[in-house]
Amino acid sequence: MNSASVIQIIEYGRRYILQAWSPTDVSENIAKILIDTLATASPDEKAVLICRFVKSKQDELSNIIIGVVYPFERFSCISALVASLSAGLLSWNWFPVPPYTAKVCILCSLLHSLIGVGVATQQMLALSRAEIHPLFVDIIQRGVFGSPVSTSSSGAPAGTFWRSFVWQVPIMLLGNSIMFVIVALCIAVYAEAARARVWGAETITAMSFTISFCFGTFCYLVSWYQVESEMQAALQADEHLVQSVVDDQDDEPESHDASV
Repeated sequence: MNSASVIQIIEYGRRYILQAWSPTDVSENIAKILIDTLATASPDEKAVLICRFVKSKQDELSNIIIGVVYPFERFSCISALVASLSAGLLSWNWFPVPPYTAKVCILCSLLHSLIGVGVATQQMLALSRAEIHPLFVDIIQRGVFGSPVSTSSSGAPAGTFWRSFVWQVPIMLLGNSIMFVIVALCIAVYAEAARARVWGAETITAMSFTISFCFGTFCYLVSWYQVESEMQAALQADEHLVQSVVDDQDDEPESHDASV
């Protein structure tokens, strides 16, 4: 295996880890396609696209904090639920005292949940305040997607990755908090089973937990891979379609001048 193959494997691994950890890659591609569309859209079409994006982002942030799911008229408390679960785990008494690493994971989960709520609230307020400004569309286009004038050689605004990263921070913190809870449960269950040394309730609990954990992890990985592959394929198709439309629009003035 030569160095080029090793570098390619490392690059694939980095991309898949990044995609599994956060939706930044998909978000960045969507942002690039939206930027290309906004560059050629009419003012009315631009306003519709920006408003649709803001509405979608506000719904996402509402679900991360404490949002109302309108079709079912109930509360969806995701980060708040994880935070309360993490706080409740600290007072569990049906396990003997677990290793200190389990407590560390629970505290990290609680911290990430609270910070995630804070960041999501901050972004929600920023979007809400921008909505009341007369130049709402221009502010969102400049603040979220970057200035249309500041472009890189590829045509996308500079700093697209970091802009996408910043707006995905709440969902990443939420994912981290859930992961920390799962790791803490694993530590508590397996540490108690290792202490037992004989077949008993702790061993049966660990086996049942392992089966459930493996099945849940398998379902998550299959779902993630399917959704990610479908999204990437759809984004690539849309990107080619948008590029062809942009090229056609760029060619129209030349053909018009030639006919004149």
